[in-house]
Amino acid sequence: MSRKQKIVVVGFSMMLTMVVAGSSLAVAAPQGGPAMGSLVVNATPRSAGVFVDGVYLGPASMGPFKDVTAGDHEVRVEDPRYEVFTQKMNVKASGDNTVTATLKALPAPAPPFGTLQVSCPDKYAAIKLNQKYAAYVGEVSGFLKAGILLNPGQYTVSIEPLSDVPHTVQVTVAAGKSAAVKY
Repeated sequence: MSRKQKIVVVGFSMMLTMVVAGSSLAVAAPQGGPAMGSLVVNATPRSAGVFVDGVYLGPASMGPFKDVTAGDHEVRVEDPRYEVFTQKMNVKASGDNTVTATLKALPAPAPPFGTLQVSCPDKYAAIKLNQKYAAYVGEVSGFLKAGILLNPGQYTVSIEPLSDVPHTVQVTVAAGKSAAVKY
């Protein structure tokens, strides 16, 4: 005899139906969920952060970004050295969902500089300084990477992994010195 039970699978945002019959188990996903598409962002620079409706997806180089709900969205591409690029688009469940963003360079900041070192196991985690996207961890942390050069001052640093809770701290950066934040 079969029986149906609803279960929740950690890491998935849907309910599954589990049918137990003797010693066999069948799992079926529900029908009629939201249509999903994938998004390709061709950005210059490739390290720019991609946001859809304000949610960080990762650096452009990490795409294509799968599991974007079909429909109207705002795509934002950011890098602190460039002007922010924003485009409204309709993501289709199939077909071409491509955004091309060539960011326009901003004037380079003037010295003096201090260095901010950031470490996190998620190399694609966003680094935000004073609530503004600055870089992703793998871009500035690791072997032969110098960190982020910043003008001296007080900063609110937030490390936001793709699949974990953000970590936010206050950091003071001094000229010619290095400050560190670990997740």
